[in-house]
Amino acid sequence: MAAADGGLAGLVTAGGVVLREAEDGLTGSCPRCVSRLVVDSAADAWSCAGICGSAGAAKWVALVEGVSVSHAAELLRAGWQPTLDKELPAGQRSVRLLSVLCAADADDATLLDAVVDHYASTLSSCEPARAWLDRLGVDESLALRLRLGYANRTLGYRLPEANRKDGATLRGRLAALGVYRESGHEHLTGCLVIPIIDAGRVVVLCGHRTDRPALRSSPPGCPVVCSRPCPHARTSSLSSRSGMRSRFSLLSMTRSSLRDGRAGSAAATSPSWRTASGTRPSSVRTSTG
Repeated sequence: MAAADGGLAGLVTAGGVVLREAEDGLTGSCPRCVSRLVVDSAADAWSCAGICGSAGAAKWVALVEGVSVSHAAELLRAGWQPTLDKELPAGQRSVRLLSVLCAADADDATLLDAVVDHYASTLSSCEPARAWLDRLGVDESLALRLRLGYANRTLGYRLPEANRKDGATLRGRLAALGVYRESGHEHLTGCLVIPIIDAGRVVVLCGHRTDRPALRSSPPGCPVVCSRPCPHARTSSLSSRSGMRSRFSLLSMTRSSLRDGRAGSAAATSPSWRTASGTRPSSVRTSTG
């Protein structure tokens, strides 16, 4: 959380709200509706006597920045700091507050690399994906080495809006790579994301579903979806196969990469995960050979 030393109270005061001690907590004036605001530091919660309601840190950031609660949570994870002396937004923002995923004119390899980095940064906050990896004996160190990640619908917060030139360009290219669907939704949402890497470059993303049971027609433990192979893929099994045959081939490669990586990790027998820190993952590359 930004202003972490002061918790929620630190976030509120950093945004220009003057808080004073009272019997029911720290009180001040709500910046949105000017009603009485109470911050309970022990519960890490706030409440407004007016129309703004009550909640925790993420909803506070959503309130003062004019973004969704999930977007606000991403801002906090990324180390967001309030901006003083500014007019509060009237509604939802159309300008992103997080840094853009990558330049709109970046090549396909760089774009996919940035997507993998983003998904890797969200993995530690997904309990189902971490539990699945723990059962495989994959700890945090090995997950970083294999560049595993989780798609939690937050990739769009790193893209300009679609009504802007760079936003339309990036979204169109991500759709061409199979990261986005034509509907504008992330293709691998709800998946543990396993990048297949060829000659040091990401060529396709495999997603293992953590939000639904395996289908009867799938191999055991294999609710899998994949993005399209990147045009720079050199491996014939990635560039020439399509449909389910390609998916099962990629699944086999995925399992091999996990198995090989697990065998080479001395710490893999004692899974340990830290909470999300917002830092970028390790840049170590693992080839699936």
